[in-house]
Amino acid sequence: MSVKSRVAVWVVLGVVFVVGARLWQMKMNRIAPTPPGTGDACCPPDARVKPTPTGGEKTGNPTPSRQDEPELTGGTGSVAQVTSGRPIIVLDAVEAEAERVIAPFQEDLDSGDLKVVAEAARKLMDHPNAKVRLQAVESLAWAESDGFPYLSKLLLDKDTDVALAALEAWALQMQNLESTETKAALLAEVGPRAMGMGADAFQNVLDAMFDMPDAAALKLLQGFAAQAEDPEILGKITEIVNFRAMPDDEVETRDDIPQAIRLFLKREAEEAAAEAAGDPKGAVSGEQ
Repeated sequence: MSVKSRVAVWVVLGVVFVVGARLWQMKMNRIAPTPPGTGDACCPPDARVKPTPTGGEKTGNPTPSRQDEPELTGGTGSVAQVTSGRPIIVLDAVEAEAERVIAPFQEDLDSGDLKVVAEAARKLMDHPNAKVRLQAVESLAWAESDGFPYLSKLLLDKDTDVALAALEAWALQMQNLESTETKAALLAEVGPRAMGMGADAFQNVLDAMFDMPDAAALKLLQGFAAQAEDPEILGKITEIVNFRAMPDDEVETRDDIPQAIRLFLKREAEEAAAEAAGDPKGAVSGEQ
């Protein structure tokens, strides 16, 4: 092949490559329009043809589709101001109402006198707005013994978040009670309510028993086991029974609990009798 023929072939191949590349670019531009600002000099970016939400085409600025609309949060009753497609203010109507209700009581809620705090919180605990009642729970917990009697009522609240917050605050306040009999009576009353909230909620009741004597705690646990329907709750109960009663044969079912407790009480009575008789050897063997 002559030199001229070779040159002609290379020229033809070059033209084919350039034309093919240009056609490919035009095809891709139709599939995915070039972003504004990167188009050809002949056409301003805003004049490019873009698909409408219904699949048609038009020139000029496109009408925003639903995907372009800002998502407003805040739930029912939310109020929003929107400018240039962007939310400027999103105000939750429920929270706004709660703030308005709480505002007149805020000074008393911040008082250093816990009786004043408890009284202000008591006035909020029956409000229909759940966020107001949550504030009541928080303030009653802060009021310690002055707020403790009111927390029991909020354990029955129809709102799960309020009831759970009240239970957690109530369980923490139980640590301040010195009377084992009073604590046992209150736990026996609240335990079934907590079971109805689930295993995690019931854990608060079990935690509140940590400083009780073993005999009193085991009696409560036996009562809870008889009422427990949730397998997870029953598992938590048997775990603590094993820890406190330390039976020779580990408790595995509800029916094993009474026998384990009887053996524990018998062993405890024998140890007490040995100590009273001045038999340290018997007391030590009993402890072992």
